[in-house]
Amino acid sequence: MDNPLREVRLSNNDLSLLYDLSTSIHAIDDLDKMLKGILKKMREVFDIEGASIALHDKERKDFYFFRTIEEQQNGTEEKMAKMRFPDDYSVAGWVFRNKQPVTIPDVSKDSRYKANLDIQKDFITRSMICVPLKSRHKIIGVLYALNKRSGNFTHKDSILLEILSGTISIAVENAKLYGHIKAHADNLFKENLRLMSEVQDRYNLQGIIGSTPIMKRAFELLDKVVGTMTTVFIQGETGTGKELF
Repeated sequence: MDNPLREVRLSNNDLSLLYDLSTSIHAIDDLDKMLKGILKKMREVFDIEGASIALHDKERKDFYFFRTIEEQQNGTEEKMAKMRFPDDYSVAGWVFRNKQPVTIPDVSKDSRYKANLDIQKDFITRSMICVPLKSRHKIIGVLYALNKRSGNFTHKDSILLEILSGTISIAVENAKLYGHIKAHADNLFKENLRLMSEVQDRYNLQGIIGSTPIMKRAFELLDKVVGTMTTVFIQGETGTGKELF
């Protein structure tokens, strides 16, 4: 399989971006912070005005902006964080359906581009690269590079963005898995605390504390007869706690 990087010459900034991404992928305990740093770095390296990640919601059949770095115009980033749109909408929908990237030098001349979302009134898109975020079995979203500041997007830009998208996909998937595992561990911890509390309550009856097998059997017998009219004969040496029982 040919290496696409053979076709391009990478600058120090390009290599720095790839290095930053490869090292930060392990920071899954703070995915949002990690992606924010990567997108900021992208803006510098690609010389663009904005970069965004939109993740796909399979159940709702739409996209939602997971992380955006745009020029701060009228609260653009905050609005985009709440924006959802159908998974067949505009360029993202085309990339999602066709499972391939697209470079658009001028969106006003491309029929795939739509500008019907409210957010698009605040941030005007002129050019873009949009690539799919591919996991092992599906496309989990899309990655945008928006508005080249000078000149047009290049073939190298497209290749670099594809490489970045693969690593970002892994980071997002790992973060989701980490979240599920952490939630499961938290539930186990809470359940363990509950069970410990139950055991403590059971073996600490009316000031009687004991956890040996003999004491546990005594408590089990108490559970059987307490609340009944059964007469129980208790015997034992002086000072063993007969009165408490």
